[in-house]
Amino acid sequence: MPQKIKEFIKNLALVAVFIFLVFLVIYIPQNRGFDTANSFTKGFLNLGRIFELTFSSSKNLFVDNDGWTNVLVLGKPGKGNPAPNLTDTIIVASFRKNQVILLSIPRDLYVLVPNRNYNQKINSFYAMGISTSDIKKTISTITGQDIHYSVVVDLELLKEISEYVGGVNVLVKEDIKDPLFPGPNYSYDPFYLEKGWRHLDGETLLKYVRTRYDEEGDFGRMTRQQQVLAALRNKIENQSQFQNFNMAMKLYDNFKEHIETDISISELKSFWEIAKGLDISSSNAYRLTIKDPLLLDESYISTSQGRMFVLTPSQGFNNYTQIQQYVKEIYETL
Repeated sequence: MPQKIKEFIKNLALVAVFIFLVFLVIYIPQNRGFDTANSFTKGFLNLGRIFELTFSSSKNLFVDNDGWTNVLVLGKPGKGNPAPNLTDTIIVASFRKNQVILLSIPRDLYVLVPNRNYNQKINSFYAMGISTSDIKKTISTITGQDIHYSVVVDLELLKEISEYVGGVNVLVKEDIKDPLFPGPNYSYDPFYLEKGWRHLDGETLLKYVRTRYDEEGDFGRMTRQQQVLAALRNKIENQSQFQNFNMAMKLYDNFKEHIETDISISELKSFWEIAKGLDISSSNAYRLTIKDPLLLDESYISTSQGRMFVLTPSQGFNNYTQIQQYVKEIYETL
């Protein structure tokens, strides 16, 4: 066989594998029709998806006036956890060429509920049955940025990926002592971790991104979430292509319960072109804070269940002018 043809076949195979990986990680159709199929049929359906991704034309991604594509990422604990659908992880991931911005929104932000005349913590919206479309509109109102896509992730997925790649190394900046970390059946499962470089297995990593029992509370948790995303990305990139493919195949059957998204197949190929040039480890990570700068105020409100801790804009309820200006300046500096 001529060398050029061999190289073409090799490259085509690599493209198929890579696109399949992105398909598993980013695009999981909410109704794939696989539930009643046997494993043999699944294989052919899966192969069909690979070729569909490989040979289909890509679709230009939605962008704002400055060329940014903004994706809302919502992370929830998932089944088997107390309040499984509370989205305690809320991140706006923005992409433009080889640039990426991660903006974390605190779970306790007290926000007007879409189509309802009252406020609620933003992490409860998804559990209340608010559509991801309406949640995107709310995040857009808060940040002043168009939100084009959404991904809802069950955080157990992070645990499974971490376990497959053999855990990740992270720098724990301060001792973590969380005696009230939630356990099964509304019990406690105390979590302790000493500062310094630590190798985290899947179970420990999941606790590391969920705990907020430190001086910074929810703000410290947002920083750890961004840190773990970078560490996982780097670990996966250092795996061989064969290992990456095996990881995708191993996790495949569980993914339909871990991810939902509104990203289409044709848009997926465009995301892949962007993803190849990104380095999440050197991304620009930001968060809405209560100091430096003062964007939010801490307070308590009275509810039928007692006093509830909330965060509100420093300029007043539902006034996001200062936050929008802060976010605008972030994008303008890049």
